Amino acid sequence: MFDATRVATIFLDRDLIIRTFTPSAREVFSLISTDRGRPLTDISSKLGDLAGLDRELRSVFESGEVVERRVLRADDATTFLMRLLPYRGGRDAIEGVLVTFIDVSTVVQAEAHLRTLVEELNHRVRNMLTVVGAVATQTLARTPNPAHFAETFLGRIQSMAHAYGLVAGQAWGDVALRDILMVDLREHAEERADRIELDGHPVSFKPSAAIALNLVIHELATNAAKHGALTTPAGRVLIRWGMRSGKDGQELALVWREIDGPPVEFNGRRGFGIELIERQLRTPLNAEAVFDYPSTGLVVRIAIPENPRMFTLPAEPARPG
Repeated sequence: MFDATRVATIFLDRDLIIRTFTPSAREVFSLISTDRGRPLTDISSKLGDLAGLDRELRSVFESGEVVERRVLRADDATTFLMRLLPYRGGRDAIEGVLVTFIDVSTVVQAEAHLRTLVEELNHRVRNMLTVVGAVATQTLARTPNPAHFAETFLGRIQSMAHAYGLVAGQAWGDVALRDILMVDLREHAEERADRIELDGHPVSFKPSAAIALNLVIHELATNAAKHGALTTPAGRVLIRWGMRSGKDGQELALVWREIDGPPVEFNGRRGFGIELIERQLRTPLNAEAVFDYPSTGLVVRIAIPENPRMFTLPAEPARPG
C-alpha cells in the first residue's frame, strides 16, 4: 500500500522520529531508507519555507487539531498543501503525527487565473459604464426630443450589448473582424446576397478593440439605414480591408463604401455620430477616419496602426483593394 500511494506521507512518533514514509515523500524531503528512526527536523527539505514546522508539530500533540498550510518547493515550481494530522492509539491517546503533502499547483494556478479574470471583468465593467455615460450625455445633448433620444440611445446600447455577447462567446478571446462587422449588418445582408459585401484577409481583434470598433460600425450602419445606401432596395455597402504602409509604419486600412443609394448632399455639419466614431477609433485603437461625401455615396476610410495588443494578423495579410 505504501509503494502504491502517490501522496507524500511521513509517520512521526511523539518524539518526531520518522517511523516510516511513502515513496512520494522523497519529492519533499531528501529521504533514504536508513532515515527511519531519525528526527524529521534533521532531514534536509526541498521546500522553500518550512520555518516553524517543529512548533506546528508540537501544537498538534497539544491541541489534537489538524494544522494545514501551503508550502512551495524551493524552485517555486510546485505548491503543496501540507497537513499535520494526529493519529491515536488504542486508548485514544495521540501516538504520533501524520504529515502529508498534496500537490495543489493546478488549484493555485486556477485561483490565480480566476483573480485575473475578476480583475479584468471589473476593468471592463468600469470601461463599459464610462462609455455608456459618455454616449448618454452626448446623445442627450444632440437630440431634439425624448423620443428621438430613446431611439438613438437604446440602439447604441443594444449594439454594445451584442458586441459584449460576441466577445463573451469567444471566452473574451480574439474576435474575427467579419463577426464584428456583421453584428449590425447581418439583417441587411439577409435581405439580398449582394446587399453587404465584405472583402479582406482574416483579422482578429482583442475584446476592448472589438467593442470599440463595433460602436463605429453601428454608427455607420445606422446612418446608412436612415439616410444612406441601405434606405433603397438597390443600395449596397462594400467593406474592404487589408494591410498597407502608413505614415508611422504598417496599418490596417478599412474602407466603408456606400453605392446605389440616394445622392449624397453634405451640409458641412458634423453630427454626434461622427464624433462618436472618431472617439472610439482614437481610444483604444489610436486610429483615425476620413469621411468623403461623393454624390455616389458615403466613403469612410479608417486607418488602424498595427498593434498586437489591438488586433492579430495571419502570416501574409492581404492588401486593400
